[in-house]
Amino acid sequence: MQKKLKIFLIIAIPFFVIVHYLGCWKYYYYIEGYDKLVHVLAGASVVLAVYWFLEERAIKVNKQLISLIALLFITFCWEVYEYLIDNVISPYFILTPRQMGPIDTLADTLAAFAGAIIILIWFYLKERNRG
Repeated sequence: MQKKLKIFLIIAIPFFVIVHYLGCWKYYYYIEGYDKLVHVLAGASVVLAVYWFLEERAIKVNKQLISLIALLFITFCWEVYEYLIDNVISPYFILTPRQMGPIDTLADTLAAFAGAIIILIWFYLKERNRG
């Protein structure tokens, strides 16, 4: 595995485990913008990981587009997971809902997309300056 991807994953995985754990303790209620910041960072992280993975394999595709499609798919899966937890599992356990409704889902998706766009712009500028 490429060195920068390996280092990134070594840092990112524990970070998101901790962030998710803190979210289970309702930190998104105590810290203004916590939930959206986490989604922005997650979007940026997914795009970085997918982009570097494709770059390492020297696959001749539009890495930016594939990274963005991967992000949208993963974000969709995550939001479905949150919905299922809230509506299927939560009624049988004493769990605090994660979703605040469709507006929260849309805001989470847009936050992840914003994180992705920031990274994609960074990659674009980096490649433009290189060539």
